[in-house]
Amino acid sequence: MGQYYSILTKRNNKFTTYSRSFYLSNGKTEYEPAKLTEHSWINNHTMSCFSNIILRKPTKVAWVGDYADQYEESETVNNLTYSEILELHNQAWEKESKIMTFRPLLVKYLILVNWDKKEYVIMYEYIEKSTTKDGWCLHPLSLLTALGNGFGGGDYRGINQDKVGIWCFDTISFESYDVEEKLKEQNFTKLDIEFKE
Repeated sequence: MGQYYSILTKRNNKFTTYSRSFYLSNGKTEYEPAKLTEHSWINNHTMSCFSNIILRKPTKVAWVGDYADQYEESETVNNLTYSEILELHNQAWEKESKIMTFRPLLVKYLILVNWDKKEYVIMYEYIEKSTTKDGWCLHPLSLLTALGNGFGGGDYRGINQDKVGIWCFDTISFESYDVEEKLKEQNFTKLDIEFKE
């Protein structure tokens, strides 16, 4: 069966869950499909709206699948223990989710930064490498932070599948391109990643 995903964040010690829905300027709500590879695309409204939420605002982020509680007790994801995984699953699926405001963000000329691992992705390089011949490009944010990938239909199965979730619930933000030199001075490493089905 297909696996649905909710977006879980933690900032200032407060958890917030976002659905893949967003408010339009006329007050109506638009819904995006819930499976990981249905909405995880560059310029998809869900991805763009959420990217705006973490623009220059470092935040713990996890894209949590509703089957993410199926891990074995001995399994870990990004050093999260089984009990921590269950806690994230409960926060994402047992609490009321928030609808995002429609504020799209063009991420092509931004940098995706992981402040915990001291890594970053230069988005225009990633997009150039990961775009298919048909012009589609998977968004690295949802894949790098995914929890539960592989347990359901619509999950990512492609190049670097083993890298899905390696940033799960790390502190992440989008930053302007001009911060790269500062990141290098602080010994951040560029993550050279590609996702393509």
